[in-house]
Amino acid sequence: MNKLLKPSKLDLDPNSTSSASEWKHWHRSLECYVEDVEASATEEERERLDKLKVLTNSVSHQISSYIEKCESYEGVVERLKEIFVKKPNQIFARHKLANQ
Repeated sequence: MNKLLKPSKLDLDPNSTSSASEWKHWHRSLECYVEDVEASATEEERERLDKLKVLTNSVSHQISSYIEKCESYEGVVERLKEIFVKKPNQIFARHKLANQ
């Protein structure tokens, strides 16, 4: 297990303008860390690896309140994606395009 790949705690403001890019970077860092752990683990350790616990341990207490009802790793990832990756406002985007 490479401790250098371990992601920092996820502590983002969902209303930040950079939250989507920061979330994507953090999520990719987490995936790289989990892949590295799986690659260096024995078969028995791979079976016991709980990605949900790794993810839960890697978020701040503010973020954990958003995901406390999720029961699977995939559910937590989807919930966090909903929170941090906002759909662009098409009306505002059209307004900006029209007024350039």
